[in-house]
Amino acid sequence: MMKQVRHWLSGILAVLLMSYSFASVGQDYMPADDDPNYEPAPFIPDGTRNQNPSEGKLKGVELRLKRSLLFVTDLKRSLDFYENVIGLEVYAVDQVYSVDQTTIGNELFNTEEGTRRRIAQLNTSNETRGIALREVNKPFVVPQNPRVTTILFEASDILGIHARAEAFGGEIIGPSIAIVPERENAPRLRYMEMGIIDPDGHVITFFKYYGETAEDDAEWDAASKKYKLDMEL
Repeated sequence: MMKQVRHWLSGILAVLLMSYSFASVGQDYMPADDDPNYEPAPFIPDGTRNQNPSEGKLKGVELRLKRSLLFVTDLKRSLDFYENVIGLEVYAVDQVYSVDQTTIGNELFNTEEGTRRRIAQLNTSNETRGIALREVNKPFVVPQNPRVTTILFEASDILGIHARAEAFGGEIIGPSIAIVPERENAPRLRYMEMGIIDPDGHVITFFKYYGETAEDDAEWDAASKKYKLDMEL
């Protein structure tokens, strides 16, 4: 059981590093902090987990995530998925035209001179233009083994997304639920996670934390009867 827990924790770490793989996450296990044989990785200094990056090494530095960008082969189909399944809101759809093969955009996106392509920008509930979908006019394959990237959403409507993905006919991984018991200076933690494969093969993942409200308890109780419990320490 402990080995399974450690394997699961290794998977969560990979998610946070945006290199998540549902098939394999590298190490077979991640040792617990109280394991006498465990030594912290030498490249992780003591005192990390800075809760205020603006006062850490980033103080005075303008560096922020602009948006995530995905390549798609059928923009209309992808907008149907990202609007009506995931629940994003379209900000704009623009025609992009490039006549200069030497521009950085053409080099980065491997497009030919004179290529016409469209780009859609979508809002989340907290970010304006938080994700972009760029249409390409050539077939491409997203590597699936291992799956090399994912976009991770925190979603209050995770069960609604699951139901809409089923109706859409998309491939769903999970859902699964997990419990981390209360520890010193840390409350009990309950959450659900799942993945959905979009029409072009991109892995989109979701999680939801459950608080201690009556509403959360009711949803958690219903979910725990239906979905797999991945971890309970």
